[in-house]
Parts: sequence; structure tokens; C-alpha cells
Amino acid sequence: MLLSPITIALVLLVGLSLGLLGSGGAILLIPVLVYVEGIAAQDAVVVSLAVVGIGSVFGAWLHYRNGHYHFRASFLYAVSGSAGAVIGARFTSLVPDTILMLSFGALMVVVGARMQQPRTRGNESGKCRVVPSLLVGAVVGLLTGFLGVGGGFLLIPAMTLIAGLDTHRAVAASLPVIGANSLAGLGGHRMVGAAVPTESLPALVTVMLGIAAGSVAGRRIGADSLRKIFAVLVLLVGIAIVVASMYRLLSYGA
Repeated sequence: MLLSPITIALVLLVGLSLGLLGSGGAILLIPVLVYVEGIAAQDAVVVSLAVVGIGSVFGAWLHYRNGHYHFRASFLYAVSGSAGAVIGARFTSLVPDTILMLSFGALMVVVGARMQQPRTRGNESGKCRVVPSLLVGAVVGLLTGFLGVGGGFLLIPAMTLIAGLDTHRAVAASLPVIGANSLAGLGGHRMVGAAVPTESLPALVTVMLGIAAGSVAGRRIGADSLRKIFAVLVLLVGIAIVVASMYRLLSYGA
């Protein structure tokens, strides 16, 4: 199935954000699929997991080629995150679409507000604290499996504070974790019988193009300025989803 031109443009923005910031873009993919393409929310979660999972692995490889990586941090967060994603995926089908989108909109509001705050530099020592890393990884994994988000908005601050990484290495280290969590969440959905919609393939190709462009642009433009602009967009879309979902819930029920 072909995606509409406006969807392709928006999905390209998702990939650009992932490649440039290591976060933020994936959280827009589900609203685009639901409200622009008209895909059911539960199917959109599956598409998001497939696209973000494979796309993030591709982005991680690009960053690895540029020398930005941290195997220990990526491994710790991915191990617990993958387990959490499989568990979280089992709850998506139990929640009505309206409640699912209401939860997603509320998360977007929180993420939009969080992304506007200055990034904490941390100690940048590169020394991972094992137990906190595993705990945060598990929480991010649960969100990934349940809502289909990559969780980079949580991973990058955690990696600067807990794993002691600088921003460039945190972005690079977050991508393989996002990929592992998303693919584990996709596996969890497949275990409960969910099919992978046909929209996944064109969305994946578009996201990968955006990630490649974002990886190149990250060396040339100010990521902080773009992150703040993107944060406003996420916040506004989140508020709109919450209002629309509340209206539907109060008017028609879940």
C-alpha cells in the first residue's frame, strides 16, 4: 500500500529527528499513521515498532561508522529494555483505541515539555552504573512495547546521567537500544497474533532516508535549536490528541 504524499513528508521528518537527535521523531509516527493515514491505533503501534526498530538499527550503524558508540551502555539498556518491551506488547490489544490514543497523547505532552528543557551534561565519564541502567532500560522497554515509542527522550538523559556519556555518544548509544526494544516489542505483538500491516515497508524506506539525512545534518546544524522547535510540535500534537480523545471518550465512549 502506498502512503499519501503528506504522510511521506511527515514520516521523513520522523527519520530526520531520529538521525539528528536520537529521539523525538518516533513519537510522531503513530499520530501520523492514525490521523493522516486512518490506520487503527493498535495496527499503528505495530507499524511503528517495525519501522522504528529497523530504522534505528540502520541509524546506529551510521553513527558507529562515525566513531560514536558505547557498547556497554547500549548492551545494559537493551537487555532489560527488550524484556520490558515483550511484556508491554501484551497489554496493547487489551486497551480500546481511544484509551490508547489518550495515553499516547498524554505521553506526548510530557515528552514535549521535557524536550524543551536544556539537556543535562552529566559527568561524561563513560562509566555505566549497572543497576540504574537496567532499571531505566526496563521502564523504557515497557513503554516501547505498549505504545510503540522508541523512548529516546528518556534514554538520552539517562545515558548522560547514569552512563556518563556526552551527547553525541548518548545519541549513538540510544539508537541500538531503541532498535532492540522496538523489535522485541514487535515480537511480543506477533506472539499474541498481530500482523504487520503493509504500510510498514514504504514507511521504513522513508524513515531510513530521513535517518541518513539527519546523521549528516547533525554535523552541520545546531541540534539544540531543532530539538526545541520539534518539542513545540510534539507538545501541540499531544494536546490535540488528548482533547480529541477526551471528546470522543465523553461523547461516544471508548
